[in-house]
Amino acid sequence: MGHFEPAVAPLRLFIAVAPPPAVQTLAQSVIERMRGSCDVRWVTPSRLHLLLKFLGKSSAEKVPELKEKLEQTANTFSRFAVECSGAGAFPSFGGHWPSGWVSIQENPSQS
Repeated sequence: MGHFEPAVAPLRLFIAVAPPPAVQTLAQSVIERMRGSCDVRWVTPSRLHLLLKFLGKSSAEKVPELKEKLEQTANTFSRFAVECSGAGAFPSFGGHWPSGWVSIQENPSQS
């Protein structure tokens, strides 16, 4: 019999940064006030992130190379400040729950 390799589903990769603890605390407060008001599955504030770039589907083999490149360039950027400017949700697809989003814009007075 031949060697069988199980099929590995591609990963959905993205580049993101975690918000500071104060933002996570504020998010927890908002989530608690909204809990039960609509049919959504809430994530813990520690899983919230600011999506910088969606990379799409990729194989797991590419992750080490991407990680190395990100580590080389991530610290070349300065801190930045943003403010919320809107909110909404992406529709459900492929059996996944809809994802909520908050749009942001640069806050020049804090940069």
